[in-house]
Amino acid sequence: MFLQNLKKYRKTIIILFTVIILLASAVIFYVSRVSPKCINGNCKIGFGTLELRDGSYYVGSFYNSKFHDFGTFIASNGDKYEGYWHRGEKNGYGKYSYSDGSIYEGSFKRNKKSGKGRFTWPDSTVLEGSFIEGEPNGDTIVTLPSKVVLKGFYKDGIVINGQGIYIYDNGTRYIGDWKDGKRHGYGTLFSSEGAALKTGKWENDLFTTNLAK
Repeated sequence: MFLQNLKKYRKTIIILFTVIILLASAVIFYVSRVSPKCINGNCKIGFGTLELRDGSYYVGSFYNSKFHDFGTFIASNGDKYEGYWHRGEKNGYGKYSYSDGSIYEGSFKRNKKSGKGRFTWPDSTVLEGSFIEGEPNGDTIVTLPSKVVLKGFYKDGIVINGQGIYIYDNGTRYIGDWKDGKRHGYGTLFSSEGAALKTGKWENDLFTTNLAK
């Protein structure tokens, strides 16, 4: 009876030990798959190439295992940043190229556009001015593909007074005159594809006079 119980006990121990080994192997395999991987150079202090868990890449300088000084980050969605970093954050001058063709060149602070900068849309429309927390703020100049220049005052990404451009969440954009943060004067509302939807006079954010030819 004692020998039979001992054999059962040994079998149980062997099974448990096997399960533990399999689980440990699975954990090690999972960690190796999801953890960032240094594929070239020194990714702690020095210059190297790091592959992140989502397929993104960073090539540049490291300090204490963080992106530091100059480096290039290529995101898995196609976005690309070339510029300066400070302890893992975009900080200083850099160029951010979006997958849709838009480009921002200028200053960054804590991963956000901050300071003087220039944003270019795929259709070659250019916005130049100061950015705070990622949004245009202050006196801003917008140059359209037709070389028409719009000058306006922005606050938190919205044109307060003067002329400017604003892109709505649905992709439509308004280009024209503004007053007190509302469409007021002459301007055009474009679809997300670039077709003119409304051209004419606006008053207090309402379209009042159609001047489309």
